[in-house]
Amino acid sequence: MLLTSAQVLLLVAPQAGGVPGRQNAVRHFVWQAALTARHGSMVARAVAAAQEEGSVDPLDSAADLRNNGLGQSYGAQHASRLAALPLRAALRELLEVGLARWRAGDLAATGRRGGARAARRPRRGSRGRATPPAPS
Repeated sequence: MLLTSAQVLLLVAPQAGGVPGRQNAVRHFVWQAALTARHGSMVARAVAAAQEEGSVDPLDSAADLRNNGLGQSYGAQHASRLAALPLRAALRELLEVGLARWRAGDLAATGRRGGARAARRPRRGSRGRATPPAPS
């Protein structure tokens, strides 16, 4: 589970960057699809809930919850095939699916449904989880 999470963060997320909101949306989708396919829905949901615990940005959390749910659903529907692939191959495939879902407007950015359409609107960035602001 930790290896899957680390590889999503290090290998998948950078490839989804370049558009505001896309990297986070695709990362959550891929991460939860991979965890669901390899470790089951209960584990994926528990890990996702723990990650959102303590979030100070309700819009970011709403987007993450939506994208997590879409990833979990995709991972459950394609579990046997994804689990049979080597992890990197599964993540590459999920990255392509996640990017396609983003372009289709299925994934959410900062609590707004509509992926690519929502990313065109100016938005405020998130400081992340319950992290105090950096000293000035």
